[in-house]
Amino acid sequence: MLDAFRKALPDVDIRPGLVLDALPALAREEVDLMVSFELEQHPNLEFSPLFDYELIFVASSQHVLVQKKWIRAQDFRNKILITYLIDRSRLNVFS
Repeated sequence: MLDAFRKALPDVDIRPGLVLDALPALAREEVDLMVSFELEQHPNLEFSPLFDYELIFVASSQHVLVQKKWIRAQDFRNKILITYLIDRSRLNVFS
């Protein structure tokens, strides 16, 4: 997706490496825009939602959980969890 964006808009500088420092960089006007799952109050920044949050389960068609009509948090006990780059303390799946 980023490659297509870069081809369509070659003058736009995309910095995916700013992940953990993006908000401070935006506040210092080092970047013009950021896309983030975080919503923090800041007096000089405006946040606009792009979409509603939806948790999605992705698995092989042979995975045992795809047979279930409803999946609950406890179904993931002893499973590998892949998440966004975020501090573990902020992941609500552990609380």
